[in-house]
Amino acid sequence: MGGFVLAMTIVATYVGASSFIGGPGIAYNLGLGWVLLACIQVPTAFFTLGILGKKLSIISRKLNAITIFDVLKARYNNSFLNVLSSIMLIVFFISAIVAQFIGGARLFEAVTGLSYFTGLIIFSSVVIIYTTFGGFRAVTLTDAIQAVVMFTATIVLFVVILKHGDGMQNIMMKIKDIDPNLLRPDSGGNIAKPFIMSFW
Repeated sequence: MGGFVLAMTIVATYVGASSFIGGPGIAYNLGLGWVLLACIQVPTAFFTLGILGKKLSIISRKLNAITIFDVLKARYNNSFLNVLSSIMLIVFFISAIVAQFIGGARLFEAVTGLSYFTGLIIFSSVVIIYTTFGGFRAVTLTDAIQAVVMFTATIVLFVVILKHGDGMQNIMMKIKDIDPNLLRPDSGGNIAKPFIMSFW
């Protein structure tokens, strides 16, 4: 796996329905305070890659391992630990996967006009099929494509918003006219300070 594909896989894994649907919805209600909280994700990603990523990369290449489970199995030579780790991953990621499916189905519904249920079936079927038949490498490839699309769409959206909003300063003034609390770090008390500190 090349550096570009790896980077795009991490981006696509980290950024999903919550970033493009749930997050903007909360930011619409709470303002830039929520955006400030989301900013912690950037240094967190660099910190994770810098501390864990480098060591895992070295170990994985030595062991010819593809997943974290391959590393654990080679390190501890314990099948039970591998099975237990897999079960834990499935249990704790179910909520995240469900959220992605719901987000994908809602987006599909909004774009195509088809029903939510139809979007859910199509979206989940495509993911299940390419994951089952293509395995980890298919997932990394689709992740890389998704990341490029999301990155491009974000830049285009930002430019369009600036154009239609007559510049960033004018946009900020309009937000202030709507509600000054939308520009405050704590959203005028709507975001509790302990909650903010827990992010940072």
